[in-house]
Amino acid sequence: MNTKKTINDSRLIALLKALSNREMKALSEFVASPFFNKKEKVRDLLSYLKKRHPDFPSLYRTQLYQHVFSENNIISGAELDGKQDQQLRYAMSDLAKLVEKYLLYEKQAENTVREKYQLAEVFLSRNLGKYVPELLRIAEKKQAERPEGEPTYMHDKYLLSETRLRYQLTIDHIKNVGMQMAIDNFQHHALVGQLRLYVAAISREHSMPGTYNYPMSRELLEHLATNDYTHVPIVDAYYRIFMLFRGEDVDTHYTRLRRILMEQNSYFSHSELRYLYTFLLNFCNLHINRGNLEYNKEKFLVYERTLSENIWQGGKYISQDHFILAVRAALEIKNVSAAKYIIETYNKDLPRPKKRPDRPTIEYPITHLAYTFLFVAEEKYEEAEVYLIKMGGPPEGFYYGIYFRLLCTQIYYELSISTQKHYRKLLKADIENLQSYLRYAPMSARNKELYTNYLKIMKRIYNMRFNKINPPSQKVLEKIKYDIEDPNLLLVAREWLLKKINELIEYWNKKR
Repeated sequence: MNTKKTINDSRLIALLKALSNREMKALSEFVASPFFNKKEKVRDLLSYLKKRHPDFPSLYRTQLYQHVFSENNIISGAELDGKQDQQLRYAMSDLAKLVEKYLLYEKQAENTVREKYQLAEVFLSRNLGKYVPELLRIAEKKQAERPEGEPTYMHDKYLLSETRLRYQLTIDHIKNVGMQMAIDNFQHHALVGQLRLYVAAISREHSMPGTYNYPMSRELLEHLATNDYTHVPIVDAYYRIFMLFRGEDVDTHYTRLRRILMEQNSYFSHSELRYLYTFLLNFCNLHINRGNLEYNKEKFLVYERTLSENIWQGGKYISQDHFILAVRAALEIKNVSAAKYIIETYNKDLPRPKKRPDRPTIEYPITHLAYTFLFVAEEKYEEAEVYLIKMGGPPEGFYYGIYFRLLCTQIYYELSISTQKHYRKLLKADIENLQSYLRYAPMSARNKELYTNYLKIMKRIYNMRFNKINPPSQKVLEKIKYDIEDPNLLLVAREWLLKKINELIEYWNKKR
């Protein structure tokens, strides 16, 4: 019934929830302007919803209709008829469109450079050329104040130089006008755009299913190898990352990239730095999973630097993915104190979880997951189990599902040995759970191989440890150890598995 149906899952409410209080006030002024909106009902609708921002407690369609269309009396508790429901849907749709227009307007207003050169283009098309030089002067001044590594910087620089060229050709098309600046700026813009896409694709190939073609990559790399772009750090940085993922002269390109990011920090915007560091971390993970564990230190150093510079902050909150990954990076190099510092310092900056009707107190599953990793590293498995239970299941997100199930197998293996036997049933169930999860996992072949190999070895260790009828031979146990140590085997939790097989060898040596 309409009386029980809310609008809380509508696109309109989703859009309004994304606005700050300041933006809601500005939106009200935007919607009140007759130029943008002439419909009084839409203004009334926003006025009603604004009072309920940002939480928007349950908003029933009948309740909303009675406020916005108060002149149309409806019986209390009755559902809306077809015409009434349509009236409300139209008003909501109109308001949603206005919110989208407002967001576009705000986005365009953020870029003064683009605003000025676009206005200069309009003036040129309307024979108002005498006003163009002042617009270009303002735009070029604002452009000079921006970080050159800002995502749109190269694009705006090229379009700004092209607009100036068009102006010069307009005022004197016979005069020999210098075109080199516009040509150079287009070249830099085109190189950055193409390299950024290539890097995103080649990085994704290593973590998700799918392969890509790279048109003109040979010509592009030949050009970059024979021309010096160290004076354009954003071109230089993406070139180095692309070469890293191609596996060519890794040490040289890694050293150069690290130097660019450390010495040219102010050149890049935060959003571009976040993008570049994400690719660098993906590269480190690629080598760690191949057994090059020295990259664990590199990964931690990246997080140590970027956390303090707020690189992973999105608005007021820190990325929960990078929060977890930073904790794990510290633990991989046995720096427990750094892991604790990260949890305690940045926990307060995580996105606040939603309250649930079945849980009156707010739970922080990502923090619980971080503490679970910490206690496993400290070999405090009872404490780790407490946090597993607190989570009540994996946090939302595909990779959190893998982390959670991986931790379950490790924790319950340890508890199966040291405490009650009932943990063995939990362990067996969690091994099967992880196996089922991986069977349908939408992940790259490489990542699937990483976890599948872990699972195969985990099952072998489980069978060797709890099979009391046919004790394993020394040869069988040594074969498992050999497989774990094989650098060509893609494997997660390699160190933990190696420790478990050594313990297993010692256990059976004492039994013999």
